[in-house]
Amino acid sequence: MTLMLIVAGCKKTVVNEAPGDRQIRFSLPGNIVYDSIYSLTGEQDNIHKFNIDYYDDVDSVIYSFYSSVQEGNTGTVELYNFTDSIPIAGSLMHVSRNEAIDFYQSGNLKAAFPHKEITLGLRLKGFVQGKFLNAVSGILYLYRK
Repeated sequence: MTLMLIVAGCKKTVVNEAPGDRQIRFSLPGNIVYDSIYSLTGEQDNIHKFNIDYYDDVDSVIYSFYSSVQEGNTGTVELYNFTDSIPIAGSLMHVSRNEAIDFYQSGNLKAAFPHKEITLGLRLKGFVQGKFLNAVSGILYLYRK
């Protein structure tokens, strides 16, 4: 009986518990377009079977990449859900710097991801026929609380 009272009165105290990964990174494919129609990234480079629900305690999802465009061109880059053939809402970014490599970053996109497995890639579009626009070194960041 005394042993049960001692055990019942003990509280577990955790000191210096490792919080786990606070940032998870996924590389996204790069792409380049030379015209004014939409271009999608190749199937082999996309993120397959991505499901935001597989990652506990994620409170924000950010997409970033580097881009440059040929003189006189502008365009757009956005995350694309290949499974449902739709862009990820809020991921559209306008690229406008001429021939200078520039860094682009989205806002928090967590709420835009469906709660199921999808194939995730990019959709790019230039606005001037025959002039390039690219997106390279893309990273999808998942941040935990």
